[in-house]
Amino acid sequence: MKGLLQRVLRWSVICILTVPAIASGPEDLDALMALLAGVHSVRASYVETTHLSILEQQLTTRGTISYEAPDRITKQTELEPKQTVRFAGDELQVSSGDRVHRLAVADHPALEAFVVGLRATFAGDLGKLREFFHVRYRSVGDGWGLSLSPRDRALQNFFSEIEIRGRGRLVHAVDVRESNGDLRAMRLRVLEIQPTAGSEP
Repeated sequence: MKGLLQRVLRWSVICILTVPAIASGPEDLDALMALLAGVHSVRASYVETTHLSILEQQLTTRGTISYEAPDRITKQTELEPKQTVRFAGDELQVSSGDRVHRLAVADHPALEAFVVGLRATFAGDLGKLREFFHVRYRSVGDGWGLSLSPRDRALQNFFSEIEIRGRGRLVHAVDVRESNGDLRAMRLRVLEIQPTAGSEP
């Protein structure tokens, strides 16, 4: 069970990538949160490279990630073994072939805290995000960088830091540093975007 939750947390953090691009980057953290809140739904392709501390080789996976406000997140892998992971409300569903695993998020405190933080990011709710993460924002050239460090010790057992980089509303790079020394790097290409009603496209 711990292995399943760890795999889910690894890819879930990275789902923060799914936001569209605008001409200029946000001036500060509050402006970034406002941009993130302006997306109702989005679908993106991804390439994820895993650097394992115990192996010299790299592992690469490809697939798609989608988000739909207020709480639905889906990740699908393209390469074998194919897998689909869905968050909807309080339920987590992991499907692989004919096997389906379902979990109540609230029954797993570390997973619940992470999901709350993830949804708070999508919603642009900085106050809620700060309940679970130490949040640092900085300018990176003509773009921006966001660093998330978990406050809860349970989350620290899975990862030590998430480094997100982007430009405007487009998040194009995320590095997840796990507590065991592994590094997961994902790059996104947005395919479809639907802005929130009343927000700028």
